[in-house]
Amino acid sequence: MPSTPEPSARPCRADSTTDVKNGRLRIDFVDSLRGLAALYVVVHHLLIYFWPPWGVPPHNPLVRAANEFFFFGRYAVAVFIVLSGFCLALPVVKEGRMRHTFGQFIRRRARRILPPYYATLVLSLLFIAATGTALTGTIWDDSITLSWLGVIANSLAVQNWFGAHVFGQINYVLWSVAVEWHIYFFFPLILWLWARTGSRALATCLILPLTTALGWLWKGGHWAYHNIQFLGLFAVGMFAANLAITKSTSAALRHTTLALTALGGIGVVVTSAQLGFLRAIHLWPVLDLLVGLTAAAFLVYLVHSPASLLRRILCFKPLVAVGIFSYSIYLVHAPIIQGLWLLSTKVLHLSFFPSLGIMLGIGLPAIVGFAYAFHLVFEKPFLHLPDKPQTAFSPAP
Repeated sequence: MPSTPEPSARPCRADSTTDVKNGRLRIDFVDSLRGLAALYVVVHHLLIYFWPPWGVPPHNPLVRAANEFFFFGRYAVAVFIVLSGFCLALPVVKEGRMRHTFGQFIRRRARRILPPYYATLVLSLLFIAATGTALTGTIWDDSITLSWLGVIANSLAVQNWFGAHVFGQINYVLWSVAVEWHIYFFFPLILWLWARTGSRALATCLILPLTTALGWLWKGGHWAYHNIQFLGLFAVGMFAANLAITKSTSAALRHTTLALTALGGIGVVVTSAQLGFLRAIHLWPVLDLLVGLTAAAFLVYLVHSPASLLRRILCFKPLVAVGIFSYSIYLVHAPIIQGLWLLSTKVLHLSFFPSLGIMLGIGLPAIVGFAYAFHLVFEKPFLHLPDKPQTAFSPAP
């Protein structure tokens, strides 16, 4: 998912307390978090081919625990949304206004996410044409059950408007890109609420329970595909940017956000383990909220704890580098997984564990490598195109 401003290759400095507050709006650990979230989704979808949540679990308790840890790919989407709100709000909070008009903002966001999105649509359709539309008993079956409505809806990035009729068609990961694209149109409205209420905390407290309540009321029905609760998580990410740019860094703020991160993380793990995937899906709006609040607290802690071990780990350069093209990893991994599964099971006729070995040992590096090439061709060229000068939009106090 696209959740940061344009990438840069600046190094992470453990002593860079002022990198956000005094002008450096690029925070390398954000890329690392995006990279980890994208890789989590990849492993999640890969393991579903062998041990789906609705199937027979592994007999080995350690393998079962590891597999169940990767059941919840949706949590990564919640993290992406929080990161998106955080990164987009950072320059606004620092400068007190948007750098661009609303039209410029939407065009910049469109350049950021739509060229790779449409490239993925085309490549996915070509993959389907090459491999056929016969059902394979995998999650890719959602993608090959095509209809003209699905093709049109995906082409307009409005597939969530049509619910189960088109959900997952062409490439089953693209639904979340459409959700985030629609959230961008609410960004100026949230800034307006910041100014109108005179309190960014109050505005966030108005948005978050409303969107979570709507998500709960709509769950299980047609409107659930809009995932309205993610708009609340986006607002939480924006408010986290406000806390990140606070004038003073206190021990109380660091300790509080670390405690909230720890409690939230434990809550997510314990609740998910107790519920299991099949029961958790009925509580997505609440679990999304818990994941999003935890992610926001963690971001604020990391900004104000430049010398912490966690921040040093997340500033590991290879991990930061993967995070820069994590959007491409997210977009392209599904057809690659399906292709490797077809190769190992239908062409090579390998048994269970050799197929799993190929998927993990060859599949993960192949996905990362192909995604990087995809990033260079379809994502990176659109990141630094200039805008026409216009008067900036300034609703934030």
